[in-house]
Amino acid sequence: MDKKEKGKVLDRLVKDFLQGAPGKAQCVHWETCNGCRVMPLPYEKQLALKSQILGQELGQFTAGQAVTVEPSPNQIYYRNKIELSCLNGAIGYRTREDYSKAFQVSDCLLVSKEANQIALTALEALKARNVSFHDPVKHEGFLRYLVIRESKTTGERMANFVSYSMVEEFQLQEAVRALREKIDVQSINWLLQDSLSDHSHGQVIRTWGEPFIREKLLGCTFRIEPNTFFQVNPVLAEKMFAEAIAGLKAEDKVLDLFCGVGALSIPAAKKAKVVYGIELDEDSARLARKNAELNEVKNTTFLSGDVRKRIKNLTHTFEYALIDPPRSGLGARLIERVKGLGPREMAYVSCNPLSLAEDLELFQPEYKVKSLKGFDLFPNTPHVECLAFLERVK
Repeated sequence: MDKKEKGKVLDRLVKDFLQGAPGKAQCVHWETCNGCRVMPLPYEKQLALKSQILGQELGQFTAGQAVTVEPSPNQIYYRNKIELSCLNGAIGYRTREDYSKAFQVSDCLLVSKEANQIALTALEALKARNVSFHDPVKHEGFLRYLVIRESKTTGERMANFVSYSMVEEFQLQEAVRALREKIDVQSINWLLQDSLSDHSHGQVIRTWGEPFIREKLLGCTFRIEPNTFFQVNPVLAEKMFAEAIAGLKAEDKVLDLFCGVGALSIPAAKKAKVVYGIELDEDSARLARKNAELNEVKNTTFLSGDVRKRIKNLTHTFEYALIDPPRSGLGARLIERVKGLGPREMAYVSCNPLSLAEDLELFQPEYKVKSLKGFDLFPNTPHVECLAFLERVK
């Protein structure tokens, strides 16, 4: 069965669970919104669904034992980032029935009430200054996205306005000025994304206030910039990361693949001898170096570029590997190169059980799966994160 067919099977599983849902979702937007699909399920049923999803794809590595799923301490208000489309006069999510349209967000339960208020106040300021919204079909109009980020530990907030062009620069600046007068936002950024692709990131054109906000994880402080990837549920991610590095020894040399801004590398470096992080995105690698400096960690090295090429040039072995790849996973070639570096143990963080299952199969027979555990980083959605430990076969 290929990935497409497996995806259909998982989709049917979600629908089967929803058929037995006892009631209505608590969110006022649920009937219209394209997200929070499983919100009508009681939380224990959501966890059971996610355990079954992981078991269906990864059961071959657990000897038939159920995969436990760590619950999120918060089922609402847990996200530190939302990406809101600016479409048909609204700032919100795409509608369930028509993806080319958006509805106005006023009370999204995934983020704080303050984040919701930023969206409403921004809409008022933009409309008062006749800022046009982008049409992704006709490729007309100015503003594409409003991305709101907020730290769950420092309370700092960021608002990113992502535009298709620069033609309404004056109107946007006036709208931002009005927004800053009404709401306390530490960082406001204007980003340009002029490609035909529908993306919510881009080139930073101008910043009002600080160019970053700060989040804390495992006793470390991390700067988050407009285009930074960071786990969206930091409270539970902290527990997952703590488990990922629990097996480190003081003499270990650690390899962190797809290290991002160092959220795993830097806490790991406080326990290990040295950490090498490799990251595709140069901005993230730059920020990882800055975060190491910010936390006074001096035993890290961060490399940027194609992970497959960078790992090929490494000349020494590692005792431990941390792996947190994109949804597509690692693939056969990269897995062979990781094997060649000989780590005794690996902690593999995955947001996609389909690609994780393929990769775990490819690590055999040199490595075996020691344990698997789910983490519900995305309550009210069908998505689930998984932490797999692999150990070298002696």
